[in-house]
Amino acid sequence: MEPQIERGTSRNASLFFSLPILAWAMYDLANTIFSMNIVSRYFPLFVTETLGQEDIMFSFAVSISMIFIALLSPLFGVLIDVRQKKRPYLITFALTSIVATGAIGVVGQMLGTHPSILYVGLGLFILANFAYNASLIFYNAQITDLGSRSEMGRISGFGVALGYVGTIIGLLAITPFVTGGVPDWVSKVLYLAPVAPGTEGGVNLNAFVPTALMFLVFSLPLFFMVKDRRDAAADGQAFQGSIVKEGYSRVWRTFKSAKEYKGLFRFLIAYFFFTDAINTVIAFMSVYAQGVMGLSASQLTLFLLVATAFAVVGSFIMGFVTDKIGSKKSIYVVLWLWVVALIIASVANTMPLFWVTGILIGIGMGSTWVSTRTLIVELSPVEKRGEFFGLFSLSGKVSAIIGPMVWGVITYLLRDYGDLGSRIAILSLLLFVLIGMWLMRKVPDGSKEIV
Repeated sequence: MEPQIERGTSRNASLFFSLPILAWAMYDLANTIFSMNIVSRYFPLFVTETLGQEDIMFSFAVSISMIFIALLSPLFGVLIDVRQKKRPYLITFALTSIVATGAIGVVGQMLGTHPSILYVGLGLFILANFAYNASLIFYNAQITDLGSRSEMGRISGFGVALGYVGTIIGLLAITPFVTGGVPDWVSKVLYLAPVAPGTEGGVNLNAFVPTALMFLVFSLPLFFMVKDRRDAAADGQAFQGSIVKEGYSRVWRTFKSAKEYKGLFRFLIAYFFFTDAINTVIAFMSVYAQGVMGLSASQLTLFLLVATAFAVVGSFIMGFVTDKIGSKKSIYVVLWLWVVALIIASVANTMPLFWVTGILIGIGMGSTWVSTRTLIVELSPVEKRGEFFGLFSLSGKVSAIIGPMVWGVITYLLRDYGDLGSRIAILSLLLFVLIGMWLMRKVPDGSKEIV
């Protein structure tokens, strides 16, 4: 039983000037600073370059944080439906991620070269990444409080586009801290290590406290300006007893009634496969660019900025495209883009060809979240929307366990063959995208059910 979708009054330009929508989208900007600066760039390089560890150590950290998310995301989704509160949980998890991120830098400077720095750093990263991903479950569900379903594509696209603006801000703003370009008093206040001005690569630990502060500052508009809205259709779900027991019971009942939501479950399975590839690319993009292609620190920053600029444009345009042609067709367009990008990345042996890869990956990253987040809204019944956002997160996070581990195992087993291991690892991700595309064939086009 797929839900019917109401068509609301659609706004145009005024949509993006609505204060709640702008404040909500600012959190996309804030958390993407964390995602790019910490997950994609400085923490993996801290592990592999500063500490001299194998890729698989970072892979383990990512996978462990995703295991916790996979176990708890269904419960979080039910909490949204039952309590109809997103903001308190979002703020709690966001602040946890912010504090843990800053702590990596502070504790790292305190421990110096002590052997425990690796395990303390990995532990704090696991907490930060878990809390960041947990906050996204509540954040994504907030989109339904902001407009009608016919506006979801544009609202989602606006948030993703602004998020990638955050990537640009984060990359540019962090550069002085890791290359010795800030005054001494700033370094002392933020507990940063001294860096010789102009040092290529700088000190990776110096990225963590400034990133945590940017994450906090840009999150404040959402903390104070976006309120929870109750859905009348979801009322009456009160229960007696443990929220944990009730939460997993409801998820189990939903799985047992999967035949009533065949299209949604097909999509969640497809999403599991293709997002596996995307999450892994995001996690290992910097390691691949420097380890295989030989980009310097400054070249890597420029590469990420260019990719992000195309992510901004791609996500904003994809919002309009999704509202125009439907989210399912939009997802197919994006997945074909990923097929091309992964093939080129695996064989690229010249810088111009690798730059093409960066552009395609940028467009693909931005567009993926726009179209998939919109399809969940289109296919979910109102009274179970939070639950399905939880399962949506579960699907993505379980894939984020497997993808990095596949990458880590392949590169570890082929470590004696130079760049070949990394090239095979990135090509292996193509299989996940193709499986996801095949499974999408029988997913209903939710936009056609708008009445």
